Amino acid sequence: MLVANHEHRFLAVEKLQVIGAKPHTLLLEQVGRNTAPAIAVAAGLVARTDPDAVLLVLAADHRIGDEPSFRRTMKRAAALVREDYPATFGFAPSKPAAGYGYIKADAAIGRRR
Repeated sequence: MLVANHEHRFLAVEKLQVIGAKPHTLLLEQVGRNTAPAIAVAAGLVARTDPDAVLLVLAADHRIGDEPSFRRTMKRAAALVREDYPATFGFAPSKPAAGYGYIKADAAIGRRR
């Protein structure tokens, strides 16, 4: 599923074609409000068809430099989510930014040492 603002629908479909991706659903926001409402609607739609689905929510401007590592990490996270653990990801900030929250990491679950 891809969620995008309706003003970006043609660009989104074009980019999907470039990478050969074919989402089964393209959910278009009429007005961009914030990420949370769009995620909530997408989660509700997914839950109707697959209540056991695991969602990965990414912003459109993420850059994934090490795709194999990303895939391994997502598979590990999905396994934890299926065991009812929440999974969230972050990075070490290079400077303070009031527009973002901060994650204080505690003991890792399921991490091999």
